[in-house]
Amino acid sequence: MLFVVNAGSSSLKFRLYSDALEELASGIVERIGLPKPFLSVSEKKKKITKNFSAIPSHAEALKEVLSALVRKDIAIRDIRIFGHRVVH
Repeated sequence: MLFVVNAGSSSLKFRLYSDALEELASGIVERIGLPKPFLSVSEKKKKITKNFSAIPSHAEALKEVLSALVRKDIAIRDIRIFGHRVVH
């Protein structure tokens, strides 16, 4: 699998692809370090949103994303490639 993230100043967008480059899941963590953060995950036309009292950092946001994928029965150990979009 391929896992790609795009970290903004207060957000973390992600997409997960199969080895055949079929999109398996996508989503966003919004309002990192701000009041009322939330995580939204889409998977095959199903969308869930989870609100949090706090997500203080991008590291914590990534932990929540990976936890959400595990809850959807996605094996994190099967991720072979990790990409990060960087804007300079």
